[in-house]
Amino acid sequence: MLTPPPVPSTVSDPPGMGRWQRTAWAAFLGHLVLALYMVEGVRLNADEGWYLYAAGRVAEGLKLHQDLLFYQPPVMPYVYGGMLDFGPGMLLGARWISMFFMVLAVGLLGLTALRLAGLRAAALVIALVGLHPMVVGTGVWAKPYALSLLLVSGGLFVWSGSQRPARVMAGALLLGLSAGVRLSLLPVPLVAIWAARRRGWAALGAVMGLLLAYRPVLGVPLPMLWEQLVTVHLPEASGGWALAGDRLALLARLGFLLGGFLTVAVLSRLGRGSSRGPVERLCLGATLITGLLHLVPGVLHVEHAVVLIPFIGVLAGLWSKRIPDKPWAWANVIGWAGLGCLAALHFVSVDREHSTLEQASEIGQLIRAEVPADRTLLTLQTTLAVESGLRVPQGFEMGRFGWSLGSLDRDRVVWAMGGDVGAVALAEGDFADDPILRMALERAAVQVGRTQSVARFGQFGEPLLLGLPMAPSAVHPETAP
Repeated sequence: MLTPPPVPSTVSDPPGMGRWQRTAWAAFLGHLVLALYMVEGVRLNADEGWYLYAAGRVAEGLKLHQDLLFYQPPVMPYVYGGMLDFGPGMLLGARWISMFFMVLAVGLLGLTALRLAGLRAAALVIALVGLHPMVVGTGVWAKPYALSLLLVSGGLFVWSGSQRPARVMAGALLLGLSAGVRLSLLPVPLVAIWAARRRGWAALGAVMGLLLAYRPVLGVPLPMLWEQLVTVHLPEASGGWALAGDRLALLARLGFLLGGFLTVAVLSRLGRGSSRGPVERLCLGATLITGLLHLVPGVLHVEHAVVLIPFIGVLAGLWSKRIPDKPWAWANVIGWAGLGCLAALHFVSVDREHSTLEQASEIGQLIRAEVPADRTLLTLQTTLAVESGLRVPQGFEMGRFGWSLGSLDRDRVVWAMGGDVGAVALAEGDFADDPILRMALERAAVQVGRTQSVARFGQFGEPLLLGLPMAPSAVHPETAP
């Protein structure tokens, strides 16, 4: 029996989808190239030292907040401490891990947008997030941003599928874990419970995630936790008007830096609306509540908003469906996104004369070669402690933050100078508000043996004074040939 010839399929990709697919892949490739450059090109951030110092010490069995100062939640030190050895190369290794987390997060955000709104949304999200210098320049640091991006993006990706109980619980669990990376994300698992269609499963996952996140600090006295996690971040009671002015200026800067996202939000109002699903409700609630919470701490930087980027990015992808399909609309999106990226370059410090990452590694290796492992390094520059593998005296773990926020006082510094000091590293800005203490520390550096100066060191390019042991022949002349 003759069979009729097959009828050609009339189903094909919508017009222009191949173009958006190529755009998505090109944006992701551009993100990867930018990340590979930034991972070693971005200037060393002093905070990287105390994050990694905590990671190295918890890997040895110490307890955060109780055995050493730490002003952030516990998840990042335990993740990085479990993946890296404390000592030479830890800074660079941590940056490569951060880069991997960030690239994976951008990929998950693109897939989330693809599931929810199609190829055009995926291309838009990858371009807006993955090519933004502030996101990439911050994400490669050995700081919590990349890990928080990954956990939040993972939670959103899981939720972008069908709202089956296992998915709802797993997504909420990841969001609960993210609250153990950045304290400002603490409302997110609660918002997830509100946004979910299966709130019981969401509550179970959120509670499991929070318990996993904060399990390492269970048993630490509550006043000690409150002091290190909350009190140190609160603004002083005085100066209310100045504080309000700072907040307004910060919001203005963020509005310009995130111009592409905001343009999508504005233009989407011109299109026809649609009912909001769990992911959109979650992103809206988390952006609003966590954004307001970000205005509370006394010291704010634009980089702190990076943890909100997954929520804002997914919203941009969802709302892109409502933008009029007109050249002028997309020209506005591209133009404002480009201006935001150009403005973000001001907040990304790239090494131009010398690599501050290599410099910290070289100085750390110098200290390690000359100082016995059982001696301490008297310094607030904890990046040098990380790269040399030496311990700092108790109370010095948070670097300059320990001094400026009051946990490290003059008595403890004087006590540390009388300890088993193997070397001293004193930057120009260390203890700058206490000239007498600085003089004592400079004298301590001389007493170690010999001094060595570095003209421009670290994040701020400031002079660094090193106090190192004398040469072995001078220390033990009787053993010289």
